[in-house]
Amino acid sequence: MMEWEKQELVDNWALGVEVESEMEANPVERLKWQLMQEMGMPLCREKFLTYPNADVATNRKERADMIDNAISYGSRVTLEPEDIGEVTTEVWIPNFKVIGFWAGSLVEDLATILALDKLKRLRATRHADTWR
Repeated sequence: MMEWEKQELVDNWALGVEVESEMEANPVERLKWQLMQEMGMPLCREKFLTYPNADVATNRKERADMIDNAISYGSRVTLEPEDIGEVTTEVWIPNFKVIGFWAGSLVEDLATILALDKLKRLRATRHADTWR
């Protein structure tokens, strides 16, 4: 086996272990993927947000400082299913300032779950309306 093939094998194995452990140990992640499958894996746009808004920073250092010192972190998720149109949700949580905790993936997962739930309810309402 060539060196690049060995590296690719190890990389694939490591990614598989990471995904499996994430799905087993993280109920939020598990619910997100369950709903994604149930809703047909709609196109999804995500935007990480901070308050105050770190997008106004004029350089990387200032942006990094603004993110570290933000009062709260948020995520705006927009789903783009073909049958309903855009479905957008936003979630915010405080900056707990705990070493080793990164809120980015948590708020993104929560916003995605809420958007998928909203899509599910919109589809159910639309389906119910067609039977009236």
